[in-house]
Amino acid sequence: MAEPFPFERYRDVDPHSLRHKIAAVGPRVSVVVAVHNGGEVVRSCLQSVIDNSPTSHRIIAIDDGGEDVHTRHILDEFHERGDVELIRHEKCRGYTRTANHGLLLTEGDDVVLLNSDTVVPPMWLQRLSWTAYSEPGIGTVSAVSNDAAANSVPVRHRRNDWYPRLEWESTGRLMSRGMRVWSQHVPSAHGFCMYIRRALIRKLGALDRYGFPVGYGEEVDYSQKAILAGWSNVVAPHVLVKHLRSQSFGPDRRKQLVDASKVVLTERYPQLRADVASWESSLGAALVQQNAARVRSGWSGKGPGARAVVVRDLDLQYTLVELLGEDGSLAPQDEWCFPANQRRVDSTEALDHAVSEMILLGCAESVVSHSRSTHKERVLRRLARDLGVGYEQAHAPDTDPAGLTRDR
Repeated sequence: MAEPFPFERYRDVDPHSLRHKIAAVGPRVSVVVAVHNGGEVVRSCLQSVIDNSPTSHRIIAIDDGGEDVHTRHILDEFHERGDVELIRHEKCRGYTRTANHGLLLTEGDDVVLLNSDTVVPPMWLQRLSWTAYSEPGIGTVSAVSNDAAANSVPVRHRRNDWYPRLEWESTGRLMSRGMRVWSQHVPSAHGFCMYIRRALIRKLGALDRYGFPVGYGEEVDYSQKAILAGWSNVVAPHVLVKHLRSQSFGPDRRKQLVDASKVVLTERYPQLRADVASWESSLGAALVQQNAARVRSGWSGKGPGARAVVVRDLDLQYTLVELLGEDGSLAPQDEWCFPANQRRVDSTEALDHAVSEMILLGCAESVVSHSRSTHKERVLRRLARDLGVGYEQAHAPDTDPAGLTRDR
């Protein structure tokens, strides 16, 4: 029997309220991937973004004067298929100028600056967006990773081994289901996967291309400016993004850039080192590491199947909400799935809350409705649209077994 972990205790956000916040804003997101060589690593990154992001959002790849012919061909392939928008700099401008070009191209969208040496899991973009709007004043949201300095889990500042024989999509699903912390306030975002709300971009403008022309440190500078302007930076521990690191510059050049950026940051923000140390030694940060270690060590050897929230009418008063596995069978209760796998609800509000909670907790990535009620169908369709998940309307078996409509 799974250990009960109430939603509010570990993720200080009400799913019903959050869903309505997101619906009111309706943010569109542009993913900007700055590329400078990288070869097949770039292909893996872009393919994961395409496979695991809603089609309503933009994907922009900017080739910053890369010399590698193979990488150029890869980018051309994605562009010719219509999967990404491709911008090409004939001469290398450096990461910061390239990222700023991306911010300019994205017009009124929220933006994710994503390194080209990453692999993203299912629902990554939705989860970053949910976190960004989970409380007022959040300006940036960063993911956690196997290798991203202070954002590395379960051990900070080192490369962590996860499941070598498990696809990264499954690994990401395990983290989203198993992490019991919704977000943590941090002194700085991490640029390998950095979600920035458009309202903050309007306030602060572009990244500092003079202090950090090549890259490394520009996101820390931006985060500190955000704090001074009254905004906050958070990390989303339930979004696990694979990071290879040093694919564009190599470890030696990377170290030089990091050391140079530290000099600038220390001069501008003398309190930064103490703030980082205070966060890393906090109880909240320890809880994130502890939970990540639990997820990694608790894997039993079977990959998690993608789950759906299925809604069925029982009678005129009650509706059954249950979780199904990939094979269509009732998902067994396990330690990764916090809410009850079956729940009877007797109102539209209770239905909204139950389905929202199961999706936000990482237990489901789509909604399947067998309800005969037109009103409930509208509620569920709108809920799926607001949260950016799949929706299927399946007619009851005694009416039309083959009837099925799909929305994305």
